[in-house]
Amino acid sequence: MYVLDGDYETEGPEDFASLIEAYSKYREYLKTNKHRFAKGAYALASAEWRNSRDDHRSLHDAWLESFTVNLDYDNNSEVEVTIVLLGPFHDGLTVIEYSKVLCVNVDGWHDPSDLGDLVRDEVRLSDKGNVIHEIQWAGGCRWMIEAADLHHSWNPISEE
Repeated sequence: MYVLDGDYETEGPEDFASLIEAYSKYREYLKTNKHRFAKGAYALASAEWRNSRDDHRSLHDAWLESFTVNLDYDNNSEVEVTIVLLGPFHDGLTVIEYSKVLCVNVDGWHDPSDLGDLVRDEVRLSDKGNVIHEIQWAGGCRWMIEAADLHHSWNPISEE
């Protein structure tokens, strides 16, 4: 909708002005809809460090470490998804946990080596008010996870 490839008009791959404008519209969307977002989803969506090329917590250029789907039969077959990403500086792990997952789409993913780095991601609301987290990978894959909320944490990797 806002910042993923194909979501905004561009004059070419080096058209940073269009990307900056797209991020500006995205930040305005988040600000306008803050009251509608689940707490955890808004925290990730509005985090200034999320796409910073200088921040060790950034999702940009992160690598997928694991992707786990859990089905809780004791809780009405509730689905939870966890993604673990190795940060761009390889000194920390970002863990994103999605609760009450409604939909998972891993479009274009045929081989783990197809992913490459995480290029961009976008957290937005569905028509029903759920959280949608869409991830664009360098290899061309796009993932979309729709859930009630998500929680993220960044855990530094200790040097022993």
